[in-house]
Amino acid sequence: MMDGPVRSWFVPVSSLALTLALGVVPLPDFVEPLRPDWVAVVLLYWSLMSPRRFSLLTAFWMGLAVDTLSGALLGQNALALLVIVYLADRFHL
Repeated sequence: MMDGPVRSWFVPVSSLALTLALGVVPLPDFVEPLRPDWVAVVLLYWSLMSPRRFSLLTAFWMGLAVDTLSGALLGQNALALLVIVYLADRFHL
């Protein structure tokens, strides 16, 4: 079995890694516009549930990972995720 500290990090980190994988899975052209931004949704959830562990720094690194995997302008998704997590933390949506 997993220890307490390892187990407490396993689920959030694996869910964030899974969202990166879901973001790069190819979909048919007619379904592609309906794909949600899984990284933003899961990052928003973890930043609200555990704000000390998953904050702006996590949003920045996840955004850079999304930019790298998707081939977008470096920093574009990082800035968007920073704004989302900041607003959620500031107004505690």
